[in-house]
Parts: sequence; structure tokens; C-alpha cells
Amino acid sequence: MQSKAIPNLELQEENENLLKNKCIGRITLCISNKCNLKCSYCYANGGNYNLPESLMTMNTASKFINFCTTNFDKINSIVFFGGEPLLNPKIIKFVCESFERLYKENKINYIPTWGLITNGTILNDEILNLIRKYIKIITVSIDGPSDLNDFNRKFLNGMGSYSKIAYFIKRIKNETDSLVKFEATYTSYHSQNNWSRADVKSFLKKEFNIHGTISDDINSQNDNNISIDNTETSFPEGFFGILRSMAYKKYKEMCLIGNNIIAVSADGDIYPCHMNIGKKHLSLGTINGNNFFNSREKYIYSFPYLNKIFKIEKPCINCWANPICGGCAMRWFYNWETNEYNSLPNNLLCETNKRYIEKILLLIVSLRKNKNKWAELLENLKNYDDYDYYR
Repeated sequence: MQSKAIPNLELQEENENLLKNKCIGRITLCISNKCNLKCSYCYANGGNYNLPESLMTMNTASKFINFCTTNFDKINSIVFFGGEPLLNPKIIKFVCESFERLYKENKINYIPTWGLITNGTILNDEILNLIRKYIKIITVSIDGPSDLNDFNRKFLNGMGSYSKIAYFIKRIKNETDSLVKFEATYTSYHSQNNWSRADVKSFLKKEFNIHGTISDDINSQNDNNISIDNTETSFPEGFFGILRSMAYKKYKEMCLIGNNIIAVSADGDIYPCHMNIGKKHLSLGTINGNNFFNSREKYIYSFPYLNKIFKIEKPCINCWANPICGGCAMRWFYNWETNEYNSLPNNLLCETNKRYIEKILLLIVSLRKNKNKWAELLENLKNYDDYDYYR
């Protein structure tokens, strides 16, 4: 990537002020780049990110602790990720215990909120106790009922994973205080079997009483169809995020990867997003050497998208949809052909999304005419803030 020109003095001063902020929203910690499933649509090549399969070692975990305490005054949340992170529970325990020890020794003044993203197929007493003691939020990957889920989410021997996932969700909900959410991947197989995204959400809510998000399989086309039925489960993806922005007059931000959100790989490399792990040219350094946080000037002008984050460039500033667009930075700025971030969003995707947003706005106007329905919607909005904001 080519370096960008030095910004004007006003923007440079704004950038320098941002560099003084030593707080970060979330670190996704990949403690395993191996998995016990072989999902057909996995962007990470079966969980290994095209790297040798391995688990994070105690030595790397210790370096991660040092990286955190050296570079940040506060970390809001740390999310354990993989591959499948529950293949490496000893590292979860070590990291959590280390932060607790540092807190008790008054070396840090916070404890991160601990999260876990898992395929939900591994559970024993050790893991259950670990979750019960530390983990506040668990996101489980599940794609709907058994026939839909098991078509793509299989064990290495070809067996489906639904029954194990259902067992995991029910035990965690019954035996811990952790908040369980789902993340489903919507594929062409769902569409072929006449299952909408709303159908998937409705099933998982009815079967497990959990909320969550639905992502599109990157190999499938996004149909962006909108139902105008006024039942709760029929609202289009992103509806409540836009409604929240309008009702609370709150700017709907783009996912701040590389700044307020980063990912750390099993071998200690730092990336803007967990989906970038294994792409060495996108690395923001290492936890035990030069990196974006201790040598930022070496990295920021090499990444056009990071310039946007720091407001050196404002490619979306004149777009009418900017305040209510937001969402996944990978979706808008990543070029899957060149495997690089662009400084401008995908134009075709932008135009499609603006038409999609227009339909949502028309739906909101229609619903606004019914006072009782509108009051009910605003009340229900509280339940969606936690997981639908960036959608």
C-alpha cells in the first residue's frame, strides 16, 4: 500500500489527541487457530487462517498480558476467539486470573468484561466452572434448526453439530449467569429451503430464548429483501440499529477496527480485525515488539482505512446516509480481490445499501402512524441495543 500525504495541521492535532487515548473498547484474542468443526463457509480455512494449526502458549499469553498493561489504561472487553477457543481453556483461565491478580495488586484499576465466541460443541465441568466464574457474554454459532445447521456446520467426521450446540446453550443458560447470544450465517441453503433471516431469528428465540445477529455467507448474494409485516420477527436486518440512531439521535458508527477494536492472533500478531488474521501484510505489529500502539507513525499512513478512522480522510462525510449507515468495516472497505483495505467504500455496495436504508425509513414512517405500535417499538428497542446496533 502507498503512504498517504501528511495531513494539515488542524487534522494532525486532532490525530495527536486521539493517540493520547490509552483506552480500547475490545480486543479479540485468538487463543486457538484450530477447530473441531469443518464448516463449509469458514473464512478462516477451517479455523487455522491458512497457518499451521496451534494453540496459544502460556509464553504468548504472558506477553499479551504485558502488552495490555503497557499500552492501555483500560480495556472494556476481551473476547476469546479461535478457531475454537474452548480447545484451549487453560489460556482462558490464565488470562482471566492474571488480570484479577493485577487488579488485587493495584497494578491495574479495572477488570475487562470477558466474552467468548464458540461453536458450542465442547463442554465439561472444567469449562462450565470457568464460564460460571468469568465469562459474561457468550456468542454461539448456530444457523437454525438441525437440518439447516448441520448442512454446513459439521464435525471433521461429517456428523452434524446441532445436538451438541443445543445441549451447550441449554446448560449454559440453566447453570450460569452468562448472557448467551447467537450468531447465525445465512446461506443459499437457507434460501433454497424457504427460510428467511427472520425465520432463523424466530426459531432461535422460540427454541432457546436467545437473541443474536445474522451474517451473510461471503460466498452468497445478499438479497436485502424487506418485509413490511409488523410482527417483531419480520423486521429487516439493521432495522433496530437505524431506529436506535433516529430515536436516540445517536450517530451510528462504523466498527472502529485498528483503533477501538483490534485482534491478536495465537502467535501474538496484531490485526485490525479478527477476519484479517493470517494476512501478514495487514499486521499492525506484534505484542512483543513494534506495533501500532508503541510506534504508530510507522503504521498509520500505510493503511488508508486507518486514516479514515483518525478523521484524516472523510470519504463518507457528504453522504445523506452517513449518520445511520455504520456497520462492518470489512464489508464496506475491504477488497477481497486484493486483500487490502480501500480508503473509499465499495461504490456499488453503497448504492445498494442506500436503497435498502430508504426502504427501512419508509417502513419506520409507516409504523410511526400507529401510536400504540410506535410506543411498543420504542420499548422493544431496549432489547436490541446490545446486538443489533452495528448491523
